[in-house]
Amino acid sequence: IIRDIGFPFESGMLDKNTVERIAFFQNQQFVRDVALTMPTSFLLDRDGRLAAIYRGPVQIAQLLSDVQKLDTLGKYSTPLAGRWHHPPGRMDISETILMLEKYGLLGDAVAMFQDYARLTIARTGSPPKSKTYGQVLNNIGMIMQDAGRVDQAEQYMRQAITILNKDVQPLANLAKLLLKAGRQADAMPIFQRLAQLQPKQAQWQYALATILDTIGQHDKALGYHHEAVRLNPNVEVYQYRLGYALGQRGQIVKAVKHLEKAAALNPESMHAIYGLAWLIATRQSPEIPAPGRAVQLAQELVKRTNSQQVEPMDLLAIAYARIGQFDKSIETATKALELDRFANRQEMTQMISKRIKLFRANKPYLE
Repeated sequence: IIRDIGFPFESGMLDKNTVERIAFFQNQQFVRDVALTMPTSFLLDRDGRLAAIYRGPVQIAQLLSDVQKLDTLGKYSTPLAGRWHHPPGRMDISETILMLEKYGLLGDAVAMFQDYARLTIARTGSPPKSKTYGQVLNNIGMIMQDAGRVDQAEQYMRQAITILNKDVQPLANLAKLLLKAGRQADAMPIFQRLAQLQPKQAQWQYALATILDTIGQHDKALGYHHEAVRLNPNVEVYQYRLGYALGQRGQIVKAVKHLEKAAALNPESMHAIYGLAWLIATRQSPEIPAPGRAVQLAQELVKRTNSQQVEPMDLLAIAYARIGQFDKSIETATKALELDRFANRQEMTQMISKRIKLFRANKPYLE
């Protein structure tokens, strides 16, 4: 149509991203967001500043009249005569950057953030320090993280923390970033600070316990596992990890108690059921369930995995041997050994083979 009517001015096509940017720009000028109507026109002055927005068709006479008023626009910008109760508000750049992120215009948000920081430093000698700017830094850090730019993400998150020093979100984001990068030692003090800010939040205690377990400080981790369960006893993974830790230290009765709780909280939890069955099958104590319970749990795991996973089959063989059904234990362990040969795990193969020798001698496997 443009070509057929001999349109004498510059013209072009807008992609989806540009339409979204124009809609965002329009809505920044008003209190309430409205949909971008067609046609919509923008009148700019000679310096490229917005002078008027026309929603719908604009008459030539109106346009010419408005162009003549550009140099004295302030006189016509309010509908009634009078004086200002307070000066017109200035644009909050930090809020605008947050809005760009909200609209999904991440490239624009990053570009505006970089310009804003650079110009503020040039003007004042230091970067912006408002709380809103702290939120911007945190969000830009998350954008950088999603883009795989970990070093920049860490830099922005740490800057956000200096401004929002009692805000949990940038601390949590940084801690998770460091954990994902395998930097447990660097994440440790961040989680400790989070635990101080939110002493009733079990997730920070659990995170500290997990880090300590990862770096081999299991005894120190145990206290954090206990605290996580104390603060929130209704989380399956907290109960499971505490039960596992206690079992590793020979505190079998307590371990079974927490593993039973974990399995009750989440009956679908394979690791909780496996851990519970393993302790019952391989440890001796009059204060824990009878070995028949281990058989029942192991059979459930084997059924869930369609008899195609080594560990449940191995566990069931151990449980059968514990109740004296050695023929079944040898048969089941042999099947586990066949499955393991496909996985080519030499260490596991050796362990199962040793257990089969025990079963053939009518001896259970005990730890």
